[in-house]
Amino acid sequence: MHFFKLAVRRLSMNDLVALQQRIRENMQTSQTGVLSRIMFTIADYAKFFLLFGVILFKLLEWWYASEDQIRAHNKLPIPPPPEPLVPTSNSDVRLPLSNKLCPLCRKIRTNPACIPSGYVFCYPCIFEFVSRNSRCPLTSQKCSVDVIRTIYETN
Repeated sequence: MHFFKLAVRRLSMNDLVALQQRIRENMQTSQTGVLSRIMFTIADYAKFFLLFGVILFKLLEWWYASEDQIRAHNKLPIPPPPEPLVPTSNSDVRLPLSNKLCPLCRKIRTNPACIPSGYVFCYPCIFEFVSRNSRCPLTSQKCSVDVIRTIYETN
């Protein structure tokens, strides 16, 4: 900086005011001052122009959408649910006749919980079984304690 004969010092409030005054005078005297003021004003409000432009574009897109496009969008079929997993034949656990009973303890489910295979058990029963065997008792699908989800029922 010494080579360019520059000195570094802090600007005071008087220096800032004088600088703004010089900029204002230069803008008023020159033709480019008007253009730069216009450009600065546009830049200040650009975020509002952009938001307004996006809203206007979406409104026009909706306005000019054909009825066929709207009807086709609303008529898409609902995909069918996946096929349920079938219990394996070599499993010691069988499905009970009532869906209110736990397949492991054969009692009415308390604090029901499900695993990714889709079957519902008592939370204590399935937690103990999965922590020991790391699989579903009905489908033998690999399972961990982390994927057990509690089901909240309303009576």
